[in-house]
Amino acid sequence: MTRSDDDRVKVLLQLANTMQKGNPKLALQLLDEARSLVTRRATSYQHFDNQLKVAHAFAALDPTRAIEVLEPGISQLNELLPAAALLSGFEVNVFKDGELPLQGGSRLSSTVIKYAQEVAELAKGDFERAQTAADKFQLPEPRIFARLSIVQSVLGVQPLNSPDNGFGRGFGPNAPFMRRQQ
Repeated sequence: MTRSDDDRVKVLLQLANTMQKGNPKLALQLLDEARSLVTRRATSYQHFDNQLKVAHAFAALDPTRAIEVLEPGISQLNELLPAAALLSGFEVNVFKDGELPLQGGSRLSSTVIKYAQEVAELAKGDFERAQTAADKFQLPEPRIFARLSIVQSVLGVQPLNSPDNGFGRGFGPNAPFMRRQQ
């Protein structure tokens, strides 16, 4: 028997992956069990990562459920970003000069990027729900990043920050900054 929720999620994801083609109904049941472990309030970045893994596993079988797994994380990120901005310079240094650095940034900014990119991937299976999930980001920069990622994903184009598109800087996982709302 596994000891931690992280271990249980890992085992459930492995089993669901094994069952995905042969028995998709059982795979969904296993994913639902994993979902019950990850949709409560995150207490660590590992918990956020587990939410992303479960959402990603749902993507092939049920994109709507995948988006439902991401929504609590987006809601919690909406709480953490202003809190990090408020504490910036005191206990934590997530923001730099009032901006959320994405390149070489914090785990918080990396987590925002991962959620936006996962929402974008899910747009291929459920565009409207993915768009609604992207709109749940309260700060304009993560919301715009998520929307642009959705467009890029659906159209199958390279991200704006790709070295061969001539932009060099812009929205994308290596964009230099996301400004916080003032």
